[in-house]
Amino acid sequence: MTVDINGHTEAKCDLFRGYSKYFHLKSKKVNSNHSINLYFECLLCKPSSKLYGASRTSLTNLKRHIEKIHKYKFKTFLADIEEAKIKNSDHLIISKKRSIDDFSTSPQLKQVNIDRYGSGKQEPITQKILDNAIIKFVVDEIQPLQIVDKPSFIELVRLGLPKDIKIMCKKTLSIKIEQSVLDMKNDLIERLIKVSYVATTADAWSNGKISYLALTCTRLKGLHAYDVLAQLLFNTYVSFKIQNKVMKTTTDNEFIELFDILSTSNTCMNDGDYNNIHLPPHFRCASHTKVLAKCQKVWNKQNQSTGVAEFIKEQFNFYLKTPVETRWNAKFDALQQINNILKNSQGLIK
Repeated sequence: MTVDINGHTEAKCDLFRGYSKYFHLKSKKVNSNHSINLYFECLLCKPSSKLYGASRTSLTNLKRHIEKIHKYKFKTFLADIEEAKIKNSDHLIISKKRSIDDFSTSPQLKQVNIDRYGSGKQEPITQKILDNAIIKFVVDEIQPLQIVDKPSFIELVRLGLPKDIKIMCKKTLSIKIEQSVLDMKNDLIERLIKVSYVATTADAWSNGKISYLALTCTRLKGLHAYDVLAQLLFNTYVSFKIQNKVMKTTTDNEFIELFDILSTSNTCMNDGDYNNIHLPPHFRCASHTKVLAKCQKVWNKQNQSTGVAEFIKEQFNFYLKTPVETRWNAKFDALQQINNILKNSQGLIK
């Protein structure tokens, strides 16, 4: 909050800044005993101009208002306040250090971020250390493999390297990354061998023209048809040697038909290509199901009540889209609309 409050230092005002997303200081009043009352306007309550009182030493009344009236924002509000306290604490530490430096007769070195500097240790750089560092950089920063063939990258990495250390090429990097993935998979298989029961989660989505299955973030070839998904799920279980250990698989509600057809608790398909595919019992994602249930309740109220429909039209200048069975993407469009309303509501929806 940029308002200067009498009697408070700059560091103290940092605590008030944590409230700036939610309250604006409108006025202050000096009492006969020289105490000062502050009056704030809640930004979430706009267009209401009601003021809420607080003192220079306590903002409990403002916190209570958020908790009672704007419950959906309370967790975010607490996080902002905690962040302001941390910034205030850092400010006090830096100020104290500067004060000590000013009165010191000997020059003091400023504290720096050690991650930006060398460790000072004369450890020999081996080929294995360099290879692992390059792989970690490319994978962690999602860099294209051809970066290791760029002259500027080679020039940078070669600084300080012994002449006998070689920077790998793109082809070698690709082989090493694939080997690292294989090693990780084998390590996971070894861990899974030691357990008797496994529970999994799965999700499928598309990005442009590429489809993925999020059981192991595997690229999915073909349509999101139940037979393709079933085959890939089962193959994944087999490749990790857990096909007889998976007790439950949790997914969103888009997988219901798939598990209804191929679950081991139901009759398997008679098609010869899928006789050997068996999927574990299915759990619906509780969070996904709860959100859909709430949205369906709102859609039903709009469709069944003219009063509710008119109220929605008055609030948003449009009616809510509702899912239609004949359009495959109707539910997505309806959910996306509600999501946009919630993002742009600015506290109007309670």
